[in-house]
Amino acid sequence: MGFFTKSTGETLNKTTVTGNFESQTDLLPIPDKTVTKVACTEAKWAEIDKLPNGETKRYVGERYINLRWDVIEGEYKGRVTFQKLYVNATEPTAADKAKEMLAAIDFNAGGKIIAADREPTDMDLMSNLANKIMFVRQRVWKAGEKQGNWIDAVQGKNTVQPKTSAPASQQQQEPPLQQEDEDLAF
Repeated sequence: MGFFTKSTGETLNKTTVTGNFESQTDLLPIPDKTVTKVACTEAKWAEIDKLPNGETKRYVGERYINLRWDVIEGEYKGRVTFQKLYVNATEPTAADKAKEMLAAIDFNAGGKIIAADREPTDMDLMSNLANKIMFVRQRVWKAGEKQGNWIDAVQGKNTVQPKTSAPASQQQQEPPLQQEDEDLAF
Protein backbone atom coordinates (compact mmCIF):
# COMPACT_ATOMS: atom_id res chain seq x y z
CA MET A 1 0.00 0.00 0.00
CA GLY A 2 1.48 3.35 -1.09
CA PHE A 3 1.48 6.62 0.79
CA PHE A 4 -1.40 8.04 -1.31
CA THR A 5 -3.62 4.98 -0.86
CA LYS A 6 -6.73 5.95 1.12
CA SER A 7 -8.34 3.78 3.79
CA THR A 8 -10.96 2.78 1.21
CA GLY A 9 -8.24 1.28 -1.01
CA GLU A 10 -8.54 4.08 -3.60
CA THR A 11 -5.18 5.36 -4.79
CA LEU A 12 -4.66 9.06 -5.43
CA ASN A 13 -2.56 9.68 -8.53
CA LYS A 14 -2.17 12.08 -11.48
CA THR A 15 -5.28 10.73 -13.19
CA THR A 16 -7.59 10.77 -10.13
CA VAL A 17 -6.59 14.08 -8.55
CA THR A 18 -8.21 17.29 -9.87
CA GLY A 19 -6.18 19.83 -7.92
CA ASN A 20 -9.24 21.01 -6.01
CA PHE A 21 -10.08 20.10 -2.42
CA GLU A 22 -12.67 21.36 0.04
CA SER A 23 -12.89 19.93 3.55
CA GLN A 24 -16.72 19.96 3.79
CA THR A 25 -16.75 20.01 7.56
CA ASP A 26 -19.77 21.07 9.57
CA LEU A 27 -17.63 21.91 12.58
CA LEU A 28 -19.19 24.94 14.23
CA PRO A 29 -17.02 27.60 15.88
CA ILE A 30 -16.47 27.53 19.61
CA PRO A 31 -19.44 29.50 21.03
CA ASP A 32 -19.02 33.27 21.36
CA LYS A 33 -17.32 34.50 24.55
CA THR A 34 -16.22 31.00 25.59
CA VAL A 35 -13.05 31.03 27.68
CA THR A 36 -10.67 28.20 26.81
CA LYS A 37 -7.37 27.01 28.24
CA VAL A 38 -4.85 27.09 25.40
CA ALA A 39 -1.19 26.73 24.54
CA CYS A 40 0.53 28.83 21.90
CA THR A 41 1.98 26.26 19.50
CA GLU A 42 3.20 28.57 16.75
CA ALA A 43 4.32 32.19 16.68
CA LYS A 44 5.83 33.80 13.59
CA TRP A 45 5.80 36.80 11.30
CA ALA A 46 3.66 36.74 8.16
CA GLU A 47 2.66 39.24 5.50
CA ILE A 48 -0.79 40.13 4.21
CA ASP A 49 -1.21 39.41 0.55
CA LYS A 50 -4.47 39.11 -1.32
CA LEU A 51 -7.51 37.08 -0.45
CA PRO A 52 -8.20 34.08 -2.71
CA ASN A 53 -10.95 36.01 -4.55
CA GLY A 54 -8.48 38.81 -5.41
CA GLU A 55 -9.82 41.31 -2.89
CA THR A 56 -7.33 42.97 -0.58
CA LYS A 57 -7.56 43.82 3.08
CA ARG A 58 -6.66 47.19 4.53
CA TYR A 59 -3.34 45.80 5.76
CA VAL A 60 -2.03 44.39 2.44
CA GLY A 61 1.75 44.38 2.36
CA GLU A 62 2.06 44.81 6.11
CA ARG A 63 3.71 42.28 8.34
CA TYR A 64 1.83 40.86 11.27
CA ILE A 65 2.45 38.27 13.97
CA ASN A 66 0.51 35.05 13.49
CA LEU A 67 -0.19 32.97 16.60
CA ARG A 68 -1.68 29.49 16.72
CA TRP A 69 -3.59 28.64 19.89
CA ASP A 70 -4.48 24.99 20.60
CA VAL A 71 -7.19 24.28 23.17
CA ILE A 72 -5.63 21.84 25.66
CA GLU A 73 -8.51 21.05 28.03
CA GLY A 74 -12.25 20.71 28.20
CA GLU A 75 -15.01 20.23 25.68
CA TYR A 76 -13.08 21.92 22.86
CA LYS A 77 -9.74 20.16 23.42
CA GLY A 78 -7.89 19.82 20.14
CA ARG A 79 -9.52 22.81 18.45
CA VAL A 80 -7.27 25.51 16.99
CA THR A 81 -7.69 29.28 16.65
CA PHE A 82 -5.28 31.49 14.70
CA GLN A 83 -4.70 35.05 15.85
CA LYS A 84 -3.28 37.86 13.74
CA LEU A 85 -1.60 40.69 15.63
CA TYR A 86 -1.24 43.70 13.32
CA VAL A 87 1.59 45.28 15.32
CA ASN A 88 2.87 47.16 12.24
CA ALA A 89 -0.51 48.40 11.01
CA THR A 90 -0.55 51.81 9.36
CA GLU A 91 -3.60 52.69 11.46
CA PRO A 92 -2.10 53.81 14.80
CA THR A 93 -5.00 52.59 16.95
CA ALA A 94 -4.92 49.13 15.34
CA ALA A 95 -1.14 48.86 15.86
CA ASP A 96 -1.44 50.07 19.47
CA LYS A 97 -4.16 47.54 20.27
CA ALA A 98 -2.13 44.71 18.70
CA LYS A 99 0.99 45.72 20.65
CA GLU A 100 -1.01 45.79 23.89
CA MET A 101 -2.29 42.26 23.17
CA LEU A 102 1.23 41.03 22.33
CA ALA A 103 2.57 42.63 25.53
CA ALA A 104 -0.12 40.88 27.61
CA ILE A 105 0.60 37.54 25.94
CA ASP A 106 4.34 38.01 26.48
CA PHE A 107 3.79 39.07 30.11
CA ASN A 108 1.90 35.82 30.73
CA ALA A 109 4.73 33.91 29.02
CA GLY A 110 7.50 35.45 31.11
CA GLY A 111 7.98 38.95 29.69
CA LYS A 112 11.22 38.45 27.77
CA ILE A 113 10.02 39.94 24.48
CA ILE A 114 8.83 43.21 25.99
CA ALA A 115 11.99 43.39 28.13
CA ALA A 116 14.12 43.33 24.95
CA ASP A 117 12.24 46.44 23.70
CA ARG A 118 12.81 45.70 20.01
CA GLU A 119 10.87 44.08 17.21
CA PRO A 120 10.92 40.35 17.94
CA THR A 121 12.28 37.86 15.43
CA ASP A 122 10.57 34.58 14.59
CA MET A 123 13.05 32.91 16.94
CA ASP A 124 12.15 35.35 19.74
CA LEU A 125 8.45 34.66 19.24
CA MET A 126 8.76 30.87 19.18
CA SER A 127 11.28 30.56 22.00
CA ASN A 128 9.31 32.85 24.32
CA LEU A 129 5.67 32.13 23.46
CA ALA A 130 5.58 28.50 22.30
CA ASN A 131 4.01 26.03 24.72
CA LYS A 132 2.96 28.75 27.15
CA ILE A 133 -0.43 28.06 28.70
CA MET A 134 -3.03 30.82 29.01
CA PHE A 135 -6.75 31.44 28.98
CA VAL A 136 -8.27 33.18 25.97
CA ARG A 137 -11.77 34.39 25.20
CA GLN A 138 -12.99 33.02 21.89
CA ARG A 139 -15.25 35.20 19.77
CA VAL A 140 -17.11 34.27 16.58
CA TRP A 141 -16.64 36.01 13.22
CA LYS A 142 -18.98 35.61 10.27
CA ALA A 143 -18.41 36.47 6.62
CA GLY A 144 -21.27 35.38 4.41
CA GLU A 145 -21.79 31.68 5.07
CA LYS A 146 -18.34 31.21 6.61
CA GLN A 147 -17.65 31.57 10.30
CA GLY A 148 -14.84 30.89 12.73
CA ASN A 149 -13.21 32.02 15.92
CA TRP A 150 -10.97 34.93 16.84
CA ILE A 151 -9.45 35.91 20.17
CA ASP A 152 -10.25 39.19 21.88
CA ALA A 153 -8.81 38.66 25.36
CA VAL A 154 -5.99 36.78 27.04
CA GLN A 155 -5.14 36.04 30.64
CA GLY A 156 -2.35 34.09 32.28
CA LYS A 157 -3.12 30.69 33.75
CA ASN A 158 -2.18 31.90 37.23
CA THR A 159 -3.35 35.50 37.02
CA VAL A 160 -5.21 36.75 40.06
CA GLN A 161 -7.88 39.32 39.27
CA PRO A 162 -9.21 41.92 41.71
CA LYS A 163 -12.93 41.63 42.56
CA THR A 164 -13.54 45.37 42.70
CA SER A 165 -12.05 48.61 41.48
CA ALA A 166 -11.53 49.80 45.05
CA PRO A 167 -8.15 51.26 46.03
CA ALA A 168 -5.37 48.67 45.96
CA SER A 169 -5.22 48.48 49.77
CA GLN A 170 -8.89 47.47 49.87
CA GLN A 171 -8.99 45.09 46.89
CA GLN A 172 -9.93 41.48 47.51
CA GLN A 173 -8.32 38.81 45.36
CA GLU A 174 -9.97 35.86 43.62
CA PRO A 175 -8.15 32.53 43.40
CA PRO A 176 -6.31 31.72 40.15
CA LEU A 177 -8.44 30.55 37.23
CA GLN A 178 -8.52 26.84 36.63
CA GLN A 179 -11.57 25.84 34.60
CA GLU A 180 -12.72 26.35 31.04
CA ASP A 181 -15.56 28.82 30.66
CA GLU A 182 -14.80 30.36 34.05
CA ASP A 183 -15.84 34.00 34.16
CA LEU A 184 -12.62 35.96 33.57
CA ALA A 185 -12.23 39.61 34.42
CA PHE A 186 -11.22 40.78 30.95
